[in-house]
Amino acid sequence: MTIHVYVGPTLPAAEVTAASADARLHAPAQHGDLLRARPREGDRVLLIDGYYHQAGSVRHKEILDLLDSGVTVIGAAGLGAIRAAELSGLGMIGVGEIFEQYRTGDITGDDEVAVAHGEPPDYRKFSEALVNIRHALGRAADDGALDQREAASLLRCARALPYTARSWHAIDETAQRTEPWLRPALRRLRDLRRVDPSASDLKALDARRALHYLAGAQPPPAPALGRRQNPGWHTRLLHDWKARFRGGLVGDIYVDDLSVARYQQLYDRAFPGRWRALVLARIAGISQPGTAAGDPATSALRAAADAGLSYESLSAAQRAEWLTPGELAGLPPGEAMITLLVRSYQPSRGLSELVDVSAGPLIAKQAIRSCVAAAFATNEATAARAAHWQLSHLNRHVLGLQLAGIWGADPADLAALDACARDRGLASFGAAVEVFRPFFLKQRADEAGQPAGTLPTPAGVSS
Repeated sequence: MTIHVYVGPTLPAAEVTAASADARLHAPAQHGDLLRARPREGDRVLLIDGYYHQAGSVRHKEILDLLDSGVTVIGAAGLGAIRAAELSGLGMIGVGEIFEQYRTGDITGDDEVAVAHGEPPDYRKFSEALVNIRHALGRAADDGALDQREAASLLRCARALPYTARSWHAIDETAQRTEPWLRPALRRLRDLRRVDPSASDLKALDARRALHYLAGAQPPPAPALGRRQNPGWHTRLLHDWKARFRGGLVGDIYVDDLSVARYQQLYDRAFPGRWRALVLARIAGISQPGTAAGDPATSALRAAADAGLSYESLSAAQRAEWLTPGELAGLPPGEAMITLLVRSYQPSRGLSELVDVSAGPLIAKQAIRSCVAAAFATNEATAARAAHWQLSHLNRHVLGLQLAGIWGADPADLAALDACARDRGLASFGAAVEVFRPFFLKQRADEAGQPAGTLPTPAGVSS
């Protein structure tokens, strides 16, 4: 069993490792991080901190996907408490007072747990979470240091501040400026906090409770399986995320599976054949290409006919959309229909089907991942040497000429270029050009015999 802990400003790393020596520490989670870590059945994930302002936050279906894979997911303190409250009925485990407050609706805003903080590894906090302020004021009222009116007024001052500017100092200044009658209460509150400053940090207290839970102090509850009764939550978007966020390191460069598949989609001469086999199998209802008796093409044609689709039923304009003039004139109807089916296919599982068709022997070869990593390194080195030369600035016409050359196609024959792209699972040649963009600089450097990071010729860039 592997334990994954996503934590940043709420607790220092040393405290987490002291509580769970085997824990694998991660930075505060953002969109894709849970998928990228690829925890396995039986693993445990503790989500404490997560980004949501400067980066996309962890999506609910990322967590559901882990739960569906037999991973225990626990949330507490920060973003973890929010997600646990939202998914507690679907199998995620929530721990602590903050989780309970979100679950019951006593608090609802994301800003209750939000803090501004510095860079890793220290994640120095620049602001105070509203839930901590609320907790400290409640304790002070319970201890008699504040009355209810004073506590409510100070909380109002805190809530009026943006989360990035909330601090005890800022609350003090705001209250003294706008409600000077609170000055005696502020002095009493400062004295109380000085005696035990950690007592007001509810996020840290809840995170420690979660670590204690994670260590196995009590068994996890039985997961709620209601989500499995509705498989519709496995959307195409979720499958696309899996394709984008799963991969591995080549040296110190992260290479995702989708980029490896895209590289093969563009460069591998055998790829159209593999894509055709997958598409025909999908249309014919065969789970894996090459596993059914009979001809998949015949089965695909029969499935299309059963759905009311045949070559004869298509208009001339529909045929011309997917077939080149030469194919319209020369292909027999059956082969023309098969070609049309392959080129018009829309993967029901999105980009993950592209990864599937690329996941044969080629995807396992380190050489391919190394090629992708080298392209990424070239892009980074180029941007570092000339910040205004970004991938988005690359001229589409030059990209298209380069890609047509790789495919051995006539760059002036737009119908043939679209056909080449669609035979490789791309919507059009224009879409293929965008897929090629991350690989262009390395391609040009290789052709010119230049080292990685050397700037391409000016013709490759537009302002």
